[in-house]
Amino acid sequence: MIHKPITFILAAFLLRGIGCRHADSLSSTLASLGQDIILVDDLNTLAQDNTAAEILDASLSGDQLQLKVRFSGGRTEHGFTLFGAKGFLKSKPAQAELVLSHDSQDDSGEALITQKICFGLAPLRKHYRETMGNGDTILLRIYEPGRRDAFKALLVYTL
Repeated sequence: MIHKPITFILAAFLLRGIGCRHADSLSSTLASLGQDIILVDDLNTLAQDNTAAEILDASLSGDQLQLKVRFSGGRTEHGFTLFGAKGFLKSKPAQAELVLSHDSQDDSGEALITQKICFGLAPLRKHYRETMGNGDTILLRIYEPGRRDAFKALLVYTL
């Protein structure tokens, strides 16, 4: 019987302590905790999942990128991965290209789902400092799965 209060306290702590807090249930909250960005040499050579997903909003909180996405499904959990190019576009400030990958797990559901997902950007900051020096900002170009046009606004990532 003592396990229920401990479980409740742990769940409340997890819900309070994460950046992506606006999920509808504990399981979707835990799923939205996210992962770090994966840096690759060439984004064009990725064998990524390109199931459609629309980025509705993007924001930064420290080293955490928060994306609000919309996709169809509803029968299984979907996976999202964020890839970033190791090379930076030469501009002032420098620009980083990021590609969102969406794995629908072959979900044939027709519900329209909106979800907040988070990705850690610390590996991008570390790589920038190692290769480019001590700049103070990077502009982030974020691409939806399978799209060639960047999300509407470039985000300013302060290092």
